[in-house]
Amino acid sequence: MKSVMTWVLMVGILIALVPDADAQRRRNNPRTGGGTDTPPKPVSAGDIQIPWANSYRGALEEAAARNAPILVFYLQDGEEGNERVVSKVLANKSMTELSDRVICMIASTADHGEVEVETEDGAKKMVCKRYGHLSKSERRRAEMEVRMKFFQTNPIKTPLYQLINPKGEEIWAKEVDIDIGDSAGELVSVVMNDLKALGPSLSREEFWRAQRLLEESEDLMAQGEYAELILALEPYAKDSRKLGAVKQLQDLIVQVDKAALGAVEKAEAMIADRRVIDGILDLEELAEAFDGLETGDAAEEALKKHEKTDAVKAFRSELKDERKAIKLLESADELADRGRLASALKKYKQIVEKHETTRAGREAAERIRDLEG
Repeated sequence: MKSVMTWVLMVGILIALVPDADAQRRRNNPRTGGGTDTPPKPVSAGDIQIPWANSYRGALEEAAARNAPILVFYLQDGEEGNERVVSKVLANKSMTELSDRVICMIASTADHGEVEVETEDGAKKMVCKRYGHLSKSERRRAEMEVRMKFFQTNPIKTPLYQLINPKGEEIWAKEVDIDIGDSAGELVSVVMNDLKALGPSLSREEFWRAQRLLEESEDLMAQGEYAELILALEPYAKDSRKLGAVKQLQDLIVQVDKAALGAVEKAEAMIADRRVIDGILDLEELAEAFDGLETGDAAEEALKKHEKTDAVKAFRSELKDERKAIKLLESADELADRGRLASALKKYKQIVEKHETTRAGREAAERIRDLEG
């Protein structure tokens, strides 16, 4: 039931689930107030949409984890070249796109005043009227950290671009109008060439998703949501980038596979306890989710062992209805994933109408409650 995984991944806050067969239920609908799979957007007061790092130390930690460089903008107010950088580079869409590939820092002590803005989670924050995202104190502290690291008390000619590698070493410093032009296109081109030289990296969005998954994995493991977790980890199994977050997630795959062997035993215990439908469906889900792993092999072996027993044969009709409802639920979830919520809602209601007592029927009822608010 891979499409169902989308619901779990997009949930921002995981809630406690009942530790039995019902633990497979997905209780939060991201389309009606749940989480998101994309990183928070920059908090901006004007045209500049760049998620500035709020400290050099934090920027360096992220750079090392992502294998991405830090791009610093040293700027002063009132000088023609600096003003062109603000209007032609920082506010340019291509620079906003580049900020997903690198870590950006603004080094400017000028006071432009602050304005209160609302963040994505509804909180209020004071940010710089010109540069956005950071408060005045955050911006000044970040400027001092990076300036003292590379220039100490020496004066800096501005506007100046500086690119720093993930080890904290300067790749280059380019003075605008002397070493480089003031167009966003030229700066982006130069930085992208250095990105290639650094080798495989994680974008801000990829890094955010990896960190989010690492944070949520502990709760998913504790709740026994092994199938959901392994499906989320699946893309990392073949990821060749030997970066911190990727390696952590690859190690987690091994841990989940070992832990999920207990879920196979639990499903077999359900069958022995005459909870045949729950047990068989859990084994089928584990076999699909852990295909090619130790747990998948164990689940497949258990299914073969039980499928011809009288206990399972007695529930053949009910199991057929359950599997049919599951396929319909997957189809409805795919519609919802594509944003076709009206069509998805209609299909969820059809599932409840025809398969109300099934596992998928109960999940469809939850989807309806979420969508209808």
